[in-house]
Amino acid sequence: MPSPKCLVRPAQFTGVASFLGAQFTDTASFLGAQFTDTASFVGAQFTDTASFVGAQFTGPASFVGAQFTGPASFIGAQLTGPARFDRAQFTDTASFIDAQFTGPASFRLVHFARGAPSELDAYVDASSSAATETARPQP
Repeated sequence: MPSPKCLVRPAQFTGVASFLGAQFTDTASFLGAQFTDTASFVGAQFTDTASFVGAQFTGPASFVGAQFTGPASFIGAQLTGPARFDRAQFTDTASFIDAQFTGPASFRLVHFARGAPSELDAYVDASSSAATETARPQP
């Protein structure tokens, strides 16, 4: 029996959205989703496509320790609250084209697999009071 796809588009999460340790074994689409409170994908595993294209995060967004083994897209996403991608692992394409981070953003110890194309053309508000680190593909 094939695993179900997670197609949440567009959706609005008005309370805490916790996907702590969730396992997405097929396409996970949060296309245009709006998260108005905390969005936690801590330790989540995405084994197929993960799409956050055009998603809006106005509260804290955490992808700490998340594993993306399929393509991951944050194209045009807006993250206005604190955003953490610490220790996230991307083993396929990771795209942050036109993503906007206007709150503190952290990419500490992020791993991009060798040879996996990664696009990090994101806007980060330099007036943010927190330090911002730029993730680079690791050798």
